[in-house]
Amino acid sequence: MRISAELGEDEVIVSVRDTGAGISPDALPRIFERFYKVDRARAGGGTGLGLAIAKHTVQSHGGRIWAESSVGEGSVFHFSLPIAPADEDVGTTASSPPRSSRTKARTPWSTWRWHGRRHT
Repeated sequence: MRISAELGEDEVIVSVRDTGAGISPDALPRIFERFYKVDRARAGGGTGLGLAIAKHTVQSHGGRIWAESSVGEGSVFHFSLPIAPADEDVGTTASSPPRSSRTKARTPWSTWRWHGRRHT
């Protein structure tokens, strides 16, 4: 498995690549549906909810999710999340200290904040 991220102008795209059996072109459009399983014969499979939950979570934050696959070569799952400039007030969470008490130097990643639900 390989995980990578790419920072775009207005979004970050995260990709997860596997070397599994791959997904057939016929099944690929349905993999984000609730309770859909590509291989129903596989023992110990899940409930078919994982990718549906991922889709709902990503979309609730204004992102996109999709997959590419080749049978026999594996799959790549991608999701994107929009980013906002650091000067946009998105609030803080209980786990993040106020900006004035942060001692870490700013890095390119820390100059951007994820869009998400605003905390008041």
